[in-house]
Amino acid sequence: MQLLTACQPDTIRDAQRSFAAQEIYLVTKQVKGRSCYRVCLGTFASREAAGRALAELPALYRSGGASIRPVSEILDRDR
Repeated sequence: MQLLTACQPDTIRDAQRSFAAQEIYLVTKQVKGRSCYRVCLGTFASREAAGRALAELPALYRSGGASIRPVSEILDRDR
């Protein structure tokens, strides 16, 4: 699940603190010529399992655009 795209180190640290007990993955992405990161949370056995996890996220992440995305799409740095 992709939580957000972050271009500031503080944003990444905040996400890491929020989900310290869970797996956080960072995938590089260029945004308007800047080096940024897609901040992703865990991997899930099914879309339904990811949906349940998404529903349990803090409102900050749900309203900020957290989404269920296939790993192949997250790794596509042009998307």
